[in-house]
Amino acid sequence: MPGARTAGIARGVAACLLFLSAALLSAGPAGASTLAVACGDVLTTNTTLTADLTCPGDALTIGADNVDLDLNGHTITGSGTGKGLTLFSRVGATVRNGTIGGFTHSIYISFWSGQPRTDLTATDVRLLAPIDAWPGTITLTGTRPNACLMSGLRLVDGLLTVDRCTLTGQTVMVRSRGSAIRDSALTAGSLTVSATDQGTFTRNVFDAFPMGLSNDSRRNLVKANVFKNSVTAGIGASETFLPQDANVIEYNLFTGNDIGLYTDAMLRHLIVRRNVFNLTSAPTD
Repeated sequence: MPGARTAGIARGVAACLLFLSAALLSAGPAGASTLAVACGDVLTTNTTLTADLTCPGDALTIGADNVDLDLNGHTITGSGTGKGLTLFSRVGATVRNGTIGGFTHSIYISFWSGQPRTDLTATDVRLLAPIDAWPGTITLTGTRPNACLMSGLRLVDGLLTVDRCTLTGQTVMVRSRGSAIRDSALTAGSLTVSATDQGTFTRNVFDAFPMGLSNDSRRNLVKANVFKNSVTAGIGASETFLPQDANVIEYNLFTGNDIGLYTDAMLRHLIVRRNVFNLTSAPTD
């Protein structure tokens, strides 16, 4: 019967299409690697870890633009040397959802002469060793509590944006115009901002984490933060020579520090206003 045969063929085609659609939906991002990842690999396509990775030296290198590395809840661990993730002149790189630690540098960023600066976004990544970047654009974001951690940074001629993250260790930013640290917890370390213009540092808690603005830093905004538990909380702000270049320190709470704000030079065009200074511990001298 031709009609029954036609209906059967149509049902078969529909079933095949449904199966293919389900398979495509479960396959993950286009171009994602399904191969096992090994120490020393150069990643040129989207990659998802399927297990923890332990490396005696360097771990992984991102070797193409727009590569997404999904740690998938796993940890990349070193033996105290090498680099966890290396990038040279790569744009659009992303890493997410896991931990990198046990290396000299968790992330190492540099560039090839004449090539673009590296652009890296890390979301919900815990970096247990410092970042070393010259230059680079780095964005760190946490979408849930304790998911984002940066354990030290040296950034030269780059841009740093941090939102909802925990920072520890020594953080140094040199010529980092337009950088921002917001809504984050900074503890047991220090922040040095040098020769940096138009930075934004807002709604953070600096706990035993003094901040210094130095060496021709201009038009930075330090607002609505809490500075606590430091011998000198900050801010050794450098002099600016034009009123429009003034650094602004406003609406902050300084509490439990021996010294709130300190400078060893006469300053011009530094704006300090509407801050609260609350001494809750006795001075040591």
